[in-house]
Amino acid sequence: MILVDSNVFLIDLRYPRDLNAATNKQFLQTLKSRGDGVTSIFNLLEIAGVLSFNLNEEQLRNLYDLFPSRYGVGVVPNSELASPLPRCSAGELFQRISRRLSLGDAQMLEQAENPVYRIDTIVSWDAPHFQSRTHLRLLTPAQFLNPTS
Repeated sequence: MILVDSNVFLIDLRYPRDLNAATNKQFLQTLKSRGDGVTSIFNLLEIAGVLSFNLNEEQLRNLYDLFPSRYGVGVVPNSELASPLPRCSAGELFQRISRRLSLGDAQMLEQAENPVYRIDTIVSWDAPHFQSRTHLRLLTPAQFLNPTS
């Protein structure tokens, strides 16, 4: 299973002129056709938070509700608004933060490394930032598309 970081989706949704936009779009299309992609509930909430400054409430609700079908990804654990957020202790998060991770990245890794989800790869434009902070395979979308380069 492949967990996709927020920045990949945000380039598609908010920054279409980004230098990586074409590669990003190709990655998202490939991922959708494969059907083995997920993102964490924390990533989806982060995306909604960033876009909340530019969308009205109805648009934001549609983004949130339709996100999995739009990108062909699952959300772990799930995106039902009535569902409680995944639990992890402040100590667990602090351990990750103390290794120079933001709260959002610490929460994402906490979900990604949960064996229940069987995630083996994280795809992020910030993949190098996660080096030595997880045992999972780390790739940028470009590396995912061209594994030999």
